[in-house]
Amino acid sequence: MRHVSAILFLAGWATVGASQVPPRAAVQLRGFGTAPVAGSQLQVLAGQLELEVQNLRTACRTMNLPPGLRLQVGVTADRALQVVQQFRQFTYRAASPAEVLAAHAGVDQSLTQLAALVEGYAAGSPAVAQALNRAQFADDRLHTLLGGANPGGDVQRQLIVRLAASVEDTVGELRAVIDDSLPAGFDRTSSRQLRQVSGASRRVAQLAGSGAAAPVVTAEVGQLVAGWQSVTPQVALVAAQRPRVRLQAAQVDQLMAELARTAGGGVAVPDPGFGVVTPSSRVFVVGAGESGGPRVRIFQELNGPSTDFFAYDPNYRGGVRVAIADLNGDGFPDIVTAPGRDTQPLIRVFDGRTLGLLTQFVAYDPPYDLGTFVAAADITRDGRAVIAVGPGPGGPPHVKLFDIAAGKLLDEVFPYGKELRCGARVALADADGDGTADLITAPGPDPGIGPQVKVFNGRNGRLLREFNAFDERWRGGLHVAAADVTRNGRAELIVGTDAGGPASVRVFDPLAGRLLADWQPYGNQFRGGVRVAAFDVNNDGVPDIVAAPGTGSVNVPIRAYDGRTRRPLGEFVPFEGGFAGGTFIGGR
Repeated sequence: MRHVSAILFLAGWATVGASQVPPRAAVQLRGFGTAPVAGSQLQVLAGQLELEVQNLRTACRTMNLPPGLRLQVGVTADRALQVVQQFRQFTYRAASPAEVLAAHAGVDQSLTQLAALVEGYAAGSPAVAQALNRAQFADDRLHTLLGGANPGGDVQRQLIVRLAASVEDTVGELRAVIDDSLPAGFDRTSSRQLRQVSGASRRVAQLAGSGAAAPVVTAEVGQLVAGWQSVTPQVALVAAQRPRVRLQAAQVDQLMAELARTAGGGVAVPDPGFGVVTPSSRVFVVGAGESGGPRVRIFQELNGPSTDFFAYDPNYRGGVRVAIADLNGDGFPDIVTAPGRDTQPLIRVFDGRTLGLLTQFVAYDPPYDLGTFVAAADITRDGRAVIAVGPGPGGPPHVKLFDIAAGKLLDEVFPYGKELRCGARVALADADGDGTADLITAPGPDPGIGPQVKVFNGRNGRLLREFNAFDERWRGGLHVAAADVTRNGRAELIVGTDAGGPASVRVFDPLAGRLLADWQPYGNQFRGGVRVAAFDVNNDGVPDIVAAPGTGSVNVPIRAYDGRTRRPLGEFVPFEGGFAGGTFIGGR
């Protein structure tokens, strides 16, 4: 990997916090337990590194290389992934410091070998360059954590060297991304300033590595931070239109803040607000459906520029379900993912700033592998969200609520009993206007149950309302979302039929069970089902209704409808290449 000379040595080992998301007081909801759901920060970062190496290995296979070199790269990538997986396994048991150090040294060696093989070819392959960048960023975060377990003395100095060198590289990558984004003749002031920031990072690494006194190093870090602050307004101008610039700038900012904290001396890094999404922004996410890879696309406008990433191993073909909400209270919406069938129900939460893994947990006990549906919202009114999960078809309708900030299971309910195998689709929104998000459930396909939608109070779990969203003879299952599209202070329910019948969307007043709107986004002949979400497409302050196709037809578009009038607002095909697996969507 980059900066091999800065590999850290740990003189000892300390316990890492229980969760990367800051803890807070328990939330009062009906029947919640205390089951932990999140692993240690070390486990989370090791999981992210594994994911990024999986992505890098897949990207390497797309490079145009001579046969001999292609084989060498493939073998080296497989070996790197194997070593990273072994290291992750160490994090799940009480390994001794010597075992952790030995395992991590192997990670560094294997990743360095892989990077040395592909770096020369990455310039001609954007996919490889981006995957390598993300793997390096994940490795830097892991190094920072390991060094932070025992700061002081030589370890702290080596950590400063490592972080400063990482800042230099990441700033260089940001400059390259900006240069690629700017049209010919455009002002290159930001590029020149970023070059100066890279030089300042190099000086910090040199001073720390040469044994300079701590106050001298700290003062140089302060100069580096000041240089970064001076260029952020120019970077922000480009970042506003370029998601990749936003992501790269957020990575620089995170590393810069970690370097300042490590150096000490009260150096503060003001937050410039960089991130894949912007604070309190209108965002929706799209995940590939069945038979697709776990590809997620993040949009801030319909068919606008997107940021793409793989939430799981790119070779997985079960698709990915998505939701979006601010889970760590920093004002940036975070992305929640859940896999489809034929794998463990591993729920992942990605930081809306950097797409770094915030936390992950397994929603249901083995051997469950029927797929999981997911929703997220601020159910506690404290700026942090709760995640609701429901099983896919073939599983019992076992709905769970997880408080990620507190790291525990809040509540669980079987809205349709324990005997059926319909699974459950879920949404979270304030349906009764009391200021707290409520739980909304809908069944999947099952001959034993009709289209019963249920609404549970978010404060006490009491059933507020249940009704049939379609003819009671419909057994094909439903998809559900909720948003205040009438601006009456209460969320309306948005319901779409699953596959098997005409793909219909309906909007209801949930407390009265009153139908407000009914239409077929894809006509009467489409039988693939329709998934639904809400997103303010036209920026009028009212959530609009977004419909996404289910399985069965190639290149069927996502379509948006005005939340007030149901007038069509636009459409686009989210995935190229004739994909027929449908899409899942989540909006904010």
